[in-house]
This record gives sequence, structure tokens and C-alpha cells, in this order.
Amino acid sequence: MIVVELNEFNRELFAKAAQAMELPMIERVLAMQWTKTITQDKEERHGLDPWVQWVSVHTGKPSHLHGIEHLGDVSRLAAKQIWEVLNENGISTGIWGAMNAKSSKHSKCLFFFPDPWTVSENAHPDELNELLSLPRYYSRNYLDLNFSIVLKTTARLLKFLLRPKIFIRMVGHLPLFLSTVVSNGIKNYVLFSLFDVINATIFDVYKWKYKPRFSVIFLNSIAHAQHHHWTSDDEISKEMQCALKLIDTALAIVFNAQDHNEDILVINALTQRRSYDKSEDYLYRQIDPELFLKSIGLNFLKVEQLMTNDALVFFSSEKDTNQAYQILTNAKIDETPVFDVKRYPDDPKKLFYQLDFWKPIPENSQLLINGKELPFYSLFECVVRRSGEHIPEGDIFSSAPIFPAKIHNHEVYQYVLKHYGCA
Repeated sequence: MIVVELNEFNRELFAKAAQAMELPMIERVLAMQWTKTITQDKEERHGLDPWVQWVSVHTGKPSHLHGIEHLGDVSRLAAKQIWEVLNENGISTGIWGAMNAKSSKHSKCLFFFPDPWTVSENAHPDELNELLSLPRYYSRNYLDLNFSIVLKTTARLLKFLLRPKIFIRMVGHLPLFLSTVVSNGIKNYVLFSLFDVINATIFDVYKWKYKPRFSVIFLNSIAHAQHHHWTSDDEISKEMQCALKLIDTALAIVFNAQDHNEDILVINALTQRRSYDKSEDYLYRQIDPELFLKSIGLNFLKVEQLMTNDALVFFSSEKDTNQAYQILTNAKIDETPVFDVKRYPDDPKKLFYQLDFWKPIPENSQLLINGKELPFYSLFECVVRRSGEHIPEGDIFSSAPIFPAKIHNHEVYQYVLKHYGCA
């Protein structure tokens, strides 16, 4: 079985695009057997998020049982993931990019490529870390890039891509890559969409090399495009068209990796609906997390910026952790608290914090924090007025009748294990 984790795609948008743009792989997906999924989580940013819902899919447990709330928290996960159970039953696996996932230490896990934000996990075989270094750095620092680090990680990426079998495949994509950049420029939605094509290509190479009986590939570019460029119901934006064309290409590569006796699933864990006309929901992101924390007087060891407007910060003492908790919790803009801050009972020297402020912030606004007034836009940037929001419904398209018409997304786990005779 191949599981394509096509993060948050909207089925109705896919149907409209397939008709308007002639996207044969998306049409092929939509022609497969459809199952509706639901989740018990209802509130975006409080459980109804992909870094929570994918853990539910992977572990067979709803969020209140698996206990993972944030991206990068999977090192705390106690429940076994699908591939861990399959490995223990002698079934080989290959996992590519699965969100908020950890590797199986079992020898039957033949390859594992983590998502860029889960820094507790490394790739294996080891050469895959050459590929991981640039997306891991860029995804967390794209508002304030260090040129020397970009050069270093790009060199590691090129070293990996020069491997003969991979190089030949990448050369074949050069016309597509060049035409995409010429037409759209070097922008995040372009980079993320091209990276999905690269992911699919290298997944294909490793799948044919290792031949796992169960494999997963995670693709994220459509989720990003829907959040950022889904501005109209009447027409598909240029940015969205680019993302859709490239995900159709990535799907073609993945379908090429399907052996004659393999089933294939395409699943989103949850979906989005267009929200651009319904609410003004702005995403603000730290430009430089270390600079921000130093500016407000925190004593910390390190900070790890996550996917959107959130981060994990680590301390050398509980005293410093408690002080930081109070400072961040009491921060305000115009008397309104701005940070959602969470402690970790099992790790008292670690905090999660998120800028929990989504309304328009005027240019001259001051952040009141730790007795200081700091110009908000000296430390944060408005990334986008979001155009798509999470909803507790999702989709599975399957090449075989594995699922009933409607299930909870965490029930995917038991149906997959049953498919392999491991339930």
C-alpha cells in the first residue's frame, strides 16, 4: 500500500480545477472510492490542526488520547504509529515526510524522511540528511535567512542530487522547474510546490530501491496555497493554478511508484474551506525568534521556530522557564493578551508559545511586554491574510474498497492494520 498524505486538500476545489485545467492525476484521484472522515476536534489552533490530526491518523487515537498538541512534540509520543506496528509484524515500511512523526527503530523501517519542523528526528539512511538540511533551515527561517547557512545547506542538497539515479531524474524536470520560475518568480508557493515534485521523485527512487510493503509520502504545497491564495470562488488564482499543476505532476510520479499489486490511498486528515470573504484572519510571524526573545529580556538556551507563528523555547532552569511564562503570558497589544503559552509537565525547562492574535495590527502598534514598549513590526511581519481555514471534515480516496462511507480520521489506523492482517 502507498499512502499519499496530501495535506488539507479541498475536494470541491480539486473537482473544479480538474475540470477547468485538465489535471489528469487529480481526476484519477477523484474517480477512486471516496470516504468522508471527521474528527472530534472543532477549533483551529486548539487541536484542529494538521500536526495534531496526522498524529491521530498515524496512531489510531483521537487527540485527547495521544496528547500531542504542537508541531515538534512527537518525541513525547507514547502511542505506536502504524509503521511501528507493521514493522513489529515483519512488514517493511518506508516513510517520507509524514508530519509530526517519528521513525521506527525497527530494521523493517527501510527509509525515513522527517518533516522539516520535527528537529528531534533525523533521516535514514544517513545520506537523506543532506537533502533535509536546506528545507529544515528554510522552513523555519525564511523571513530572516543567513546567507552563509543557505549556501552551506544548498551545497549539501546539491551533493545529494548529484547521485546518478537522482540526477538523471532531476535533469528531466529542469524544463518544468525553469518554466515555473520564469512564469511565477521565486516565491514561497513556487518553492514549496517544486519541493513536492522533488519529494515525489526521490520517494519514487527510494521506493523502487527498497521495495517496502507499506509506504507513506506527505505533500504539503496545496495546504499552503489554500491558506494563502484561495481568494475567490469564481476563479482559480494564478498562484493556485501553479500549485495545482505541480501537485498533479507530483501525483503522476507517485502513481508511477505504484506496483501492480499495490493499493493506493490519498488522504488529507482534515480539509480547509475558503474563508477570505468571511473573516479577516491575519498571520504574523517572528522575523528572528532569538532576537525577539533577547529583546524582551528572556534568559534561554535555544528557540526552535515552528511552521506558522509559533515556537518552542528551551531553558537551563525552571526559574528561567517560569519567568518566561509570566512575561509572555502578560504581553499585550492595546490591552489584549497576544501569546498563547503552554508548559510541559514532563519537561519543566521547555515552553511552547504562539502569537495568538489574528486581527489587523496597525503599523504604529506597540507590544507591551516585560515593562517595555517595542514596535511590533520591528520584531514581527504580517505574512498573509489567510484565505483558507481548517474544518473537522476530511477525505480518503482509495483504489480498493478498504473503508466504509464515513469514519473518524483516527480509524484509518485500524483499517490499514486490518488490511495487512495485523488488527
